[in-house]
Amino acid sequence: MWQQRVEVAPPYDFSHALERLALDPLTSVDIAQQKVIVPFYVQQIPAAVTVESIGTKDKPSFLVTAPYPERKNEIMERISHLFQWNTPLAPIHEHFQRTELQPLFAEYQGMPLILDFDLYFCLMKCLIHQQLHLKVAYCS
Repeated sequence: MWQQRVEVAPPYDFSHALERLALDPLTSVDIAQQKVIVPFYVQQIPAAVTVESIGTKDKPSFLVTAPYPERKNEIMERISHLFQWNTPLAPIHEHFQRTELQPLFAEYQGMPLILDFDLYFCLMKCLIHQQLHLKVAYCS
């Protein structure tokens, strides 16, 4: 196992992101500990990567813990992409302060758009949600 500390440009509100991730019962989220376990494959080997917030919204910092030290760069690249750590949110927030969406962006300042952990699972979820929605429509 290895650990790496990651600093991210503020603002970055991980607690809002965890609340959104917690809506999926298959995602292992601990809101009290500000931590999520991200499952994915590294070279066809399953890996569970823990991402824990150890900072604040105005001084975001994370601790990433994972197996396979020889795959550290690949894992960090994937985690950074999933959590949008390389996308500064301040310019986006500033832009929307001049629009009708200002109240929404003020309430959720620093909330990143976190990607689904697995594209195949995301596709399956979308198909299932469409089918459930269609069934609900037929009952109305």
